[in-house]
Amino acid sequence: MKLENGRLKITFTNPADMTSPRFAHAGFITDVLLDDKWQFCMPEQLLPDRRNSKGCGLSGEFVLSTGELAKKGEWFFKPGVGLVKQTADFQRFNIFGTYKVKAFPVIIEHADDQSITFFQKGTVWNGYGADIRKIYRLQENQLILTVEVTNTGTENFELSEYQHNFVSLNQIPAGPGYQLMLPCDKNLNMIEQATLRQGDEHPMPSAVCVQGDTVHWKETLDNRILYHESYSVHTEAPAYWILKHENSPISIQENVNFTPSMIIVWAVEHCICAELYHTVQLTPGESTQWQRTWTFEN
Repeated sequence: MKLENGRLKITFTNPADMTSPRFAHAGFITDVLLDDKWQFCMPEQLLPDRRNSKGCGLSGEFVLSTGELAKKGEWFFKPGVGLVKQTADFQRFNIFGTYKVKAFPVIIEHADDQSITFFQKGTVWNGYGADIRKIYRLQENQLILTVEVTNTGTENFELSEYQHNFVSLNQIPAGPGYQLMLPCDKNLNMIEQATLRQGDEHPMPSAVCVQGDTVHWKETLDNRILYHESYSVHTEAPAYWILKHENSPISIQENVNFTPSMIIVWAVEHCICAELYHTVQLTPGESTQWQRTWTFEN
């Protein structure tokens, strides 16, 4: 499944082929090609021995803590996915866990070369339910996503949505030359203490430094990860991030039309992932929508 105009080619996984218990089945983007030359999407992991939830490219997730209400063997509601079978009593959803899934079907309401609309009706389960519509459209060198969510259940809920942006600039490894601008993060300086040994989360000497609102890579991330989590957001600052490299003509930027509730930066050897979370509270019957815009520059 593809969207294509004169600048961009966007490749989606068919929702009917999705089996993930984690990532939303609609809008799983595995490839972005700019001007028939420049690539951006990467898999979550390249090495087979790593913990891996099988993310790739621009892959979204909805977070709702219904798993913590279910005993082992019971089903719980996972927005964007379906019903998921709990593996331990009242356990928080494990992003690396193996779960059985009864997927909610995804309907393609509209599709042409430059736009596609996915609709997923979530069966109400134990009072929780959500209809989700995701509209993707191309505009020159931009990909614009509008998300619409309606609470169809009988319970109030607090729902978070975020995009995993597993990206690089034409497969340049994460290392010196990369710059990540993130002006809305009040705690950005703390990322200098966020380099960890791969696998055991043991702190390591910093691979990055911060200058103003920009993270600069000092070193590669061989067998290390970068994991930074911030709940402190500049409400007056524009909500976006930009990834550049001093030796590349291309860049990627994501702008959102909301104030993020949380910011995460995650990186390994081959990719960098900036995530702007959006959290909403919805009563039964209530709807809301928000927007994300990615700009791919050359």
